[in-house]
Amino acid sequence: MSERRAARVSIGMAGEIYTGGTRPHADDDNGSWIGAQFATTASTTATEWRGADMVIFTFQHADEVRAAPGRSRRTLPATHAHEGLVFGQFFEVAGPSMDSGALSGEILENFGAVGDSAFQSVNGTWVAVMWDRKRRQALFVRDGLGVLTLYAAPLPDRIVFRRFASAADVSG
Repeated sequence: MSERRAARVSIGMAGEIYTGGTRPHADDDNGSWIGAQFATTASTTATEWRGADMVIFTFQHADEVRAAPGRSRRTLPATHAHEGLVFGQFFEVAGPSMDSGALSGEILENFGAVGDSAFQSVNGTWVAVMWDRKRRQALFVRDGLGVLTLYAAPLPDRIVFRRFASAADVSG
């Protein structure tokens, strides 16, 4: 009997939140299981986002997000209380806010000021993952139509999530 292997996808988001209070060193190989879930192409941009308690990988068509194909590492957007990322396609957004990092930073600031209503003005198909550092709670949000899905699975010392099915099958 052959081992069933999950198909790799070329566009998406996946990551983990370290809930145990300790996280791997920023330069270690933890999270490589996440990147292995994606197939890269000559027109794909892959970004590894690292924060205090989270690591997120995003894979997108480079021309759709006005980025160069290839791989990069960036700091995860954060405020004093939250860190997280909004991923998807955004309508009526131009300029620097086209960047997921810049848009996520704006939304995190608004969320700290006005709560859940910060997401009402985000127009498009998107999902968001946020981590409340003080309360040690995760918040998963998606666009009002629910076009994009996000799957999450709690594990003893972390929460794993991804934009495509089978997050519960991931043990890292």
